[in-house]
Amino acid sequence: MKNILFITGIILTLIVMMGAVSPGFCGTDNPTTVVTAQEHGSEAPAAASGTPASGADNRAKLLIISAFAAAFAIAFAALGTGIGQGNAVKGAMEAIGRNPEAQNKIFPALILGLAFIESLALYALLVSLALLFFNPLLPKL
Repeated sequence: MKNILFITGIILTLIVMMGAVSPGFCGTDNPTTVVTAQEHGSEAPAAASGTPASGADNRAKLLIISAFAAAFAIAFAALGTGIGQGNAVKGAMEAIGRNPEAQNKIFPALILGLAFIESLALYALLVSLALLFFNPLLPKL
């Protein structure tokens, strides 16, 4: 069950990230063309063949997708580190239960391992904050 949730989360995150960086997302795949009156041979005013998507709309879409990507990153980092820390503590408690004299050697290794596991959640937090506040995908205004 854990593997299914993990794989589903990775697939959803990849879908969100691919939507954020695809060229069609910012409207470059389907540019709108303006048909002038001279091309039609009439004196009618110029008409657009479609309504162009404004930069503000694309920016808002990208911000929403970035917020979802940041939320997924934090959620899966918390899930992964919670499972990892639980397994580490479980293993340490079982080892101490089997050999209580080894507690002085197991405990420092456990604390070091928990710090390494927690650092992964902090890296995910930094990436999420970068997506929210310093998003490299947003066009410069």
